[in-house]
Amino acid sequence: MIEYAAASYHFEQAEHRSYLACVENNLGMLYFRINQCDEAHAHLDRARRIFASLKDVSLMAQVDETRACVFLQQGRVSDAERVARLAVQNQEKTDRHALIAEALITHGKALARLQRYGAALSAFRRAIELSTQTGDSRLCVFATGTCLRC
Repeated sequence: MIEYAAASYHFEQAEHRSYLACVENNLGMLYFRINQCDEAHAHLDRARRIFASLKDVSLMAQVDETRACVFLQQGRVSDAERVARLAVQNQEKTDRHALIAEALITHGKALARLQRYGAALSAFRRAIELSTQTGDSRLCVFATGTCLRC
């Protein structure tokens, strides 16, 4: 975390906003993994604001997918579903199939926790299909229940 904080400082000084936002998203992920959700949200807020100012829809969607994972950890399942759905919609505007699949997996998990099993199964199947098309079998494993992130 110290190294990410240093990177954040230096990217800010260099005015390299895209890299700064990536570091902020990574810090959000790290805080999520150590269950410091408020800190995670603060870094994700900053990352999303920067990506929005750069008009980078795909990277905003990555931040949203990370935030959905934080919401799932907090038990805020409705919020997770809403944000994950937004991440899927925004990633679908790109051709980054692996990122669409990742967002679909998170969305499927939120749907399953809301007991919307049919919709969850559809999301997982679509994620597996996209993962197969891109050759990313790692995501296929995540979709079948062994995701380490959420």
